[in-house]
Amino acid sequence: MQIFYTPEIAVNPELPEEEAGHCIRVLRLTEGDEILLTDGKGSFFKAAISRAHPKHCEVNILEPVSYTHLTL
Repeated sequence: MQIFYTPEIAVNPELPEEEAGHCIRVLRLTEGDEILLTDGKGSFFKAAISRAHPKHCEVNILEPVSYTHLTL
């Protein structure tokens, strides 16, 4: 599962433009694919892509993930 840095995930369920481009163009992920998000402050979230656009990749948070249960 891919990990993406989303510093504003608590207020904006969308990947930053650079992360969205990497997610959609490079990795070719699409709607329904599950990804892992981090805010860079120790919080991780399992999410599903709800709108796959290289500049505005929207996600639905499925559940928080405990760092101790994180499998990379």
